[in-house]
Amino acid sequence: MKKLVGISLLFVFFLFGLNVSAFNDVPQKIKQAFSDKFEDAEPSQWDFNEKIYVAYFEEGGDFFYARFDAEGNWTETGKFISEDEVNEKVLTAASEMFNPVDITEYYEVTNSKGSKAYMVLVDQVEERKMVIFSKDGKMVRSEVFAVQLLDDIDQN
Repeated sequence: MKKLVGISLLFVFFLFGLNVSAFNDVPQKIKQAFSDKFEDAEPSQWDFNEKIYVAYFEEGGDFFYARFDAEGNWTETGKFISEDEVNEKVLTAASEMFNPVDITEYYEVTNSKGSKAYMVLVDQVEERKMVIFSKDGKMVRSEVFAVQLLDDIDQN
């Protein structure tokens, strides 16, 4: 199971469209923001693009990601969860939008305003999607990624 989660987290690394994972490339203010927010955790990897830094870490046997903006402000944390932990409204909305076979992972997400939501990862033939749903099953945000691009990255 942990191997599956670890592989899944690698997918999340690429899903966010993040390109660089070198710990040394992360500004000190971002590293400090992570340490201030998660005192007992140590990031296993950092990824970023021009706007967002993402730390991946394990804490208490659970797997997480935490997003920070370029100024070091925490924006969101996601915790890997099983399908059984997702509320029925989100499961229904996701299965109405996508073939349930294509839904590969679920995350419980908390943003900087304290709002809770769910992230659903969808792996389709031509693209992969990250879709955030509110607790009442309404889509909040969606990002689409070309499968070929991710497959090319995986081969390097």
